[in-house]
Amino acid sequence: MKSVKKMKPSFMKSALVNLLVALGLVMLHGCGKTIPSSINYSTIEGIHARAILPHDDILFLGTNTGAIYKIDASKNYQVDSFERTDKKEIRDLCIFDTLLFAMSSGDSSALLIYDLTTLELLQNIEFNGVFLDGLDANEDYLVMMGDPLNDTLSLYTLKKGATIEKRPNIIALPGEAAFAASGSTVHLINENEWVFVTGGKRSRIIRVNVKNGQNTSSMLPFDSLQTTGPYSLLISDSAWFVAGGDYTQAKQNQGVVYKSTDEGKSWFNYSFGSSGYRSHIFGYKNQLISTGIEGTDVFDKKDNKWKQLSSERGFSGCEWQNLVVISQSEGIIHFYTLDE
Repeated sequence: MKSVKKMKPSFMKSALVNLLVALGLVMLHGCGKTIPSSINYSTIEGIHARAILPHDDILFLGTNTGAIYKIDASKNYQVDSFERTDKKEIRDLCIFDTLLFAMSSGDSSALLIYDLTTLELLQNIEFNGVFLDGLDANEDYLVMMGDPLNDTLSLYTLKKGATIEKRPNIIALPGEAAFAASGSTVHLINENEWVFVTGGKRSRIIRVNVKNGQNTSSMLPFDSLQTTGPYSLLISDSAWFVAGGDYTQAKQNQGVVYKSTDEGKSWFNYSFGSSGYRSHIFGYKNQLISTGIEGTDVFDKKDNKWKQLSSERGFSGCEWQNLVVISQSEGIIHFYTLDE
């Protein structure tokens, strides 16, 4: 896969979802390795990771304590905390041009840049008064999105070999804010365009040309409440998905997942059987996974509804080492196997 933040799987060739939740030890298919069903990467009270980034044998984690961890599958899943920043939270991670970028989010944000090989901190770029929510990268560009400042959305691009530029100038709608819970609301969809979502009293999906800044937008069908909106966006080959809801009403499971088959122009409800508010939706092979306060679900295509994989709270997830990986509370990363 390309060394970028997210995998963008295809959901072609539907297959029945059979859940095999690993208890005790999980055997990795075809590689002879075993790993524990969960790893406790830290014992700090209340620690969790919203930023999760798979890269070859390494799983990077960005935590709410400002610490960054890595789990190395080639070293018997050894856990290392290679950086303990003075930042409030590492909200997102991505790899761009042989560098690891860590985005710290808060009332003032920062972009920390590391050498991917040595993990040495090379640069710390401050964004005073800006709350950044997400970033993504491809081979040529890195893009970032954050809350409105002076009534305009905080948007930035970084071209390989250049410096960060503030652009374009998109006016925020009344009550609109950048939304993110799992480092998954910003996507570069091709070499020229990126897509991100907003929420609050107005929820939109916005598509921007990287080069000239021209943009189009359409409304998303979430309730018009300050705490409600799309906390996660998934772009796959066959469809686009937004997931979220209201984290203050976590058991509310209606209108929390929507699907679009026309690249965001129209949406239909895809919440059937969901466990409630969702903080992340992502793909595992040709299956669909979502996680949130009320647990982790997998979409059963035969029954056309979500089925619960775990009732434990999830913050974010990804596919790594042929496993479903879920970041949970109290410094726990849990691994699941799924048969197709």
